[in-house]
Amino acid sequence: MSLTKVPINENLYKQAGSQPLQKDAQQLIKREYKMISKEKKKQLIRTVLQQKCKIKRIAKDLKINYATAKTILHNYRKKNIQFEQNENLKQATYSNKTKFSKLNLKIILNDKVVKEQEYVITTF
Repeated sequence: MSLTKVPINENLYKQAGSQPLQKDAQQLIKREYKMISKEKKKQLIRTVLQQKCKIKRIAKDLKINYATAKTILHNYRKKNIQFEQNENLKQATYSNKTKFSKLNLKIILNDKVVKEQEYVITTF
């Protein structure tokens, strides 16, 4: 009896329906993404939430994909995204709210004040 080498087919050990990794990498299609300006996002959110218009119609008017418009609204509602509003900017104020407590200590011996001391303690 002689032994012969038989090449092992790697595809036999894979699950049914799976393809080799090289073909998967070739089949991936890169998507092109469009950046949507903040003005369009603001306009979309305002018209949908304030004027109660349909997302599909507004997306069509703004020339935005319907799924993209839904995602923008979903993220706005979920993350509560705030847009920059320069007109409502106010300077923060600071006030010192430290309070002082006074402690008077008197040492009295035989109805005479031996020692008297005043302590000031800061509290917040």
